[in-house]
Amino acid sequence: MKFIKSKLIYLFLLTAFFAELFVFGTSFTVLAISVSSMYGDPGVGAGRFFEVHPLNHAVTKIAEGTIKFGYALQLGTTGDQAKKFTSSSGKFIGVAGYSTDASDLDNEQYSEKDPLGCVEIGVVMVYVEEAVAIGDPVRVRHTDHASDVTKLCGMFAKTADEDKTALLEGASWKTAATAAGLVPITLNGPFKITADNLS
Repeated sequence: MKFIKSKLIYLFLLTAFFAELFVFGTSFTVLAISVSSMYGDPGVGAGRFFEVHPLNHAVTKIAEGTIKFGYALQLGTTGDQAKKFTSSSGKFIGVAGYSTDASDLDNEQYSEKDPLGCVEIGVVMVYVEEAVAIGDPVRVRHTDHASDVTKLCGMFAKTADEDKTALLEGASWKTAATAAGLVPITLNGPFKITADNLS
């Protein structure tokens, strides 16, 4: 009897609550937060995760050469090494993630033989050499530009530069960028590289 009485009180209160909503014209909405700008930080630095996500994944490699945070990586000489993307036939493995363990933290880069964080899956901040829009192709530069010293191997782009860039499948722009700088990119392999040999 006591259980039934408490249930009736609960139903009465619930009915009164919804009646009040109806009478006073109040409404409410259950909001599923899925907009990246609500929990992402467009101001985060190179190599940092743009948003918190359970699928974010990074592995540890050994730096082969100097590598800036937010640059594209290819498999190094051995399986436990990673180096800046410098070959149209290189195996793309991810992006150099930010780490306070980097020995050249002041310059936001890893030095030779540093333990290196390689972001394989997730939305990570990378260097892009031009304006991009969501849906644009993603390319990685493997050879420095012939005359523009701001376009360096390891950076990302949308425009093909013959024999100097490669199309990257398995990645997409998370947001647009109005100029060169940092932009979030979604990594979700498998990855495939196609050299931009236009001639």
